[in-house]
Amino acid sequence: MSFIALFVGMMMRSSKATIIASFILIFLTQANIGDFSLAGNLAFPIILTVVSFVFAVLSVLHVEEKDL
Repeated sequence: MSFIALFVGMMMRSSKATIIASFILIFLTQANIGDFSLAGNLAFPIILTVVSFVFAVLSVLHVEEKDL
């Protein structure tokens, strides 16, 4: 999940955006509303894993050509 926050920070070129995105992801995965929790849902962690893999690839794609 950290790749999602990293990608958001890279796209916005802001360390503050990275921190805020990571907190939003923590709140989404750890929060409970009554008996309902997104962490208990099987589809939500799978979707986050797939999105993380995509953002990891996009983060390192053409890294030699970009000025970091």
